[in-house]
Amino acid sequence: MVKKWVLADPTASFRRDDVSKEYILSGIDPLQIEIITERIQDEISIKIGVPITVYHEVPLMRSPEINTKCTEGHNKLKGYVEPLDPESLKLVQEKKIFEMQEPKVRAEILRKEAGWDKKEARRIWAIEGNNILVNGSVGVQRLDRIKSYLISAFRDFCMNCSLAKEPAMGIKFVVTDATIHEDPTHTRSGQIFVMANSAYNIAFLSSNPALFEPILRLDIKTPIDTMGSLMTIITQHRGKVINSVQVGGSAEIQGEIPASEAVNLKGGQTIADEFRAATQGKAIFGYQFSRFEMLPKSLQYEMIEAIRKRKKEEGKEINVEMPTPATFKNRMYPEWQSRLPEIKNYLKDNYNKLVVKEILDKMDAGK
Repeated sequence: MVKKWVLADPTASFRRDDVSKEYILSGIDPLQIEIITERIQDEISIKIGVPITVYHEVPLMRSPEINTKCTEGHNKLKGYVEPLDPESLKLVQEKKIFEMQEPKVRAEILRKEAGWDKKEARRIWAIEGNNILVNGSVGVQRLDRIKSYLISAFRDFCMNCSLAKEPAMGIKFVVTDATIHEDPTHTRSGQIFVMANSAYNIAFLSSNPALFEPILRLDIKTPIDTMGSLMTIITQHRGKVINSVQVGGSAEIQGEIPASEAVNLKGGQTIADEFRAATQGKAIFGYQFSRFEMLPKSLQYEMIEAIRKRKKEEGKEINVEMPTPATFKNRMYPEWQSRLPEIKNYLKDNYNKLVVKEILDKMDAGK
């Protein structure tokens, strides 16, 4: 049914978002979407909700080296998280490097365009989304036995990251060492998954993580006498005007606005409703994804709590309380009594840089 109306309007598209699990109807203008949904509603009942804004979780600095163990303590893992450099992230996003690529070819691209060490570049285990898992260890016996488990745990972690179970972006996790038990019965998936997941989470939460939000480019054509009102609306929604020109009796405005501000209801209205009200329906406008940008510090923890609460209400397995490295203390080695203070001191040394300071605050409070 939806496809019928989409085919009738070539500027519209319909797809399922694998991240938010929603069915997305997209077009060039909010009014266009309203018209299509009304036509669909005339023939079949559908539930239309406010779109879910999918944020990305990003590390901003290198974590300390993290040591974790499996439940029985027979297997151990060491590693750290650091941000992917902008050049490498761009190569991943543009699909110039990908997991199934010939390692030598990929390594040469990373060496030339992102300054990677060639040996390290050839030891990439996995590229999941915009994140990379690297084997930086040397001479570890039986590592191949758990490699697939470490990769699988990394993929799951990247789709459900630590702060709010949102997708990760720009993570480079480097495995630096491991101890693998000689008996295969002690290296089963369940044992390795717990160890690996704990390492990924502790390292990420110690890397000054932050939520990044999608930013939309906004293009508006409106009568000149309504230009000021629209600019005010844009700035009231954490947006900014990039350029404005007058063409005849019309004004063309180019701006940027966070996706959450563009689609979320405020006072029963979306920003599209505000544009129409301010211009008596005379404005023509549309959105296009531009990039991800860090959510303001003042909104970080509030948004993390809101996302976790929403997902809890949706029936997903998630605690409303944001985790900290201490959440995974039982998987640390040597025992957490010695390792946890080291992580806390590392975060305290970088306190002024921390975006989500509540991570350290909760640790100080014993959480």
